[in-house]
Amino acid sequence: MENGMQGSKRILRRGAEHFASLLGPHRWRKGSQLLILMYHRVLPPSDLRYIDEQPGMVVHPETFHSHLRWIKNYFEPMRLRDWLQAVSQGKHVPKRACAVTFDDGWRDNYEHAFPYLKLEGVPATVFMVSDYIGTTRLFWPERLARVLRLACARSKSIWNSSEFLWLQQLPLPIKPGSVTVDMAYIDAVIVAAKQNSDADLHHQLDAMYRCLGESEADMTAQVLNWDEAGEMVRSGLIDVGSHTRHHTRLTTGISIAKIEDEIIGSKQRLQDGLSVEPVTFCYPNGDVCSAAKQLVRSHYRGACTTARGWNNRQSDPYQLRRISIHEDIGKDETAFYASLAGWF
Repeated sequence: MENGMQGSKRILRRGAEHFASLLGPHRWRKGSQLLILMYHRVLPPSDLRYIDEQPGMVVHPETFHSHLRWIKNYFEPMRLRDWLQAVSQGKHVPKRACAVTFDDGWRDNYEHAFPYLKLEGVPATVFMVSDYIGTTRLFWPERLARVLRLACARSKSIWNSSEFLWLQQLPLPIKPGSVTVDMAYIDAVIVAAKQNSDADLHHQLDAMYRCLGESEADMTAQVLNWDEAGEMVRSGLIDVGSHTRHHTRLTTGISIAKIEDEIIGSKQRLQDGLSVEPVTFCYPNGDVCSAAKQLVRSHYRGACTTARGWNNRQSDPYQLRRISIHEDIGKDETAFYASLAGWF
């Protein structure tokens, strides 16, 4: 019975995708529209880095290449900074423009996305976390995914250790350690863990790694280094935007000094390292308090959120909407065009 219901849901969803791909806003929107696509990682399933990433964060290289070709059927690709500058100066912009963006500055953007961007001549903006460039540091979701997999291979008693008990407080239907740790479960734990601050999460993860006797010192770099980032910028296709210094969520619980350091300090660090001024910003996790919003307005030309939707000339340039694209919702042409409607 359950399989039958799932099959019916898949059929209904596919029908909705066909409808959206044929009648979606990429076909009928009038005026000067800007679609901003949000990507994170571009990895083949055979890559060892793939296993610890959330499904909604990854697209396969060949799928990404297809996206670039499909974009050009309905849109004029352009850099986000160029669209913002044209609008601010009252100049012409395409009827339907598309800006490709990447969050975080992953090394695979250089390895797997950059070659296809050059091949298709599509520009993009990479929002980089300045103090992670050229290091082996990982963001907390990837650290958490890795430590959960490591713990799964140990004795079940590890889940009752004091270092792991905070996981029991998360709003999850099934507690960690009581089920097989697969990617779907890791994804649920990461989403639930966002109720904690970045500082608390990194502190807890440090303790968990010590408890397991595991070191992160010899990990392979997963974030761009300065040479790779510089090569991308010098190509003229890739623009650099700021994503803070440490991927800090800019919530009301952070001091003004910390907010200033993350917003202004990241811009200076990127400018010093890449010899180009970042004029766009991206709020980590989409979080932004009023103080952070004011600082971004004072130091950047525009900023991206994680809110879904399209933009136009009248849109607030510091609250730009995007459409998140990943393998699960963009694996074929019909699904890709349907996802542009923001319904899936």
